[in-house]
Amino acid sequence: MALNTVLEIHQPSRRGISVLLTDDEEIRALNKAWRAQDKATDVLSWPAPDIPGNHLGDIAISIETAQRQAQHHGVSLSNEVAVLGIHGALHLLGFDDLTETEYEEMQAKMREAAERAGLSIKGDWGSIAEPS
Repeated sequence: MALNTVLEIHQPSRRGISVLLTDDEEIRALNKAWRAQDKATDVLSWPAPDIPGNHLGDIAISIETAQRQAQHHGVSLSNEVAVLGIHGALHLLGFDDLTETEYEEMQAKMREAAERAGLSIKGDWGSIAEPS
């Protein structure tokens, strides 16, 4: 539902998204292979090439990291996984969060989608420190 909400808000021409729910070990390997960062993370996303008929992209979410973040944020695991899906989908749509301006825009887009999907985001959502 959360991914559909992002797609309804932004109306991209391509809509398919693949989601991998995994553990810290696998997402760490993906993060190392694709981003040269040898650590677990919460969510990764890979936009698909902009080819007519192609899907929008792929998202990987670590359930182990999501569980820690859910406890930290005071929300359910399913809420945290949905918010991570929203975050990943926004990256697939071209939003980023590297600069302060981008971060603020990403937070606003995440809150909008989460609220429409009936999810909780308390304050600014963010990743917590991952174990090495």
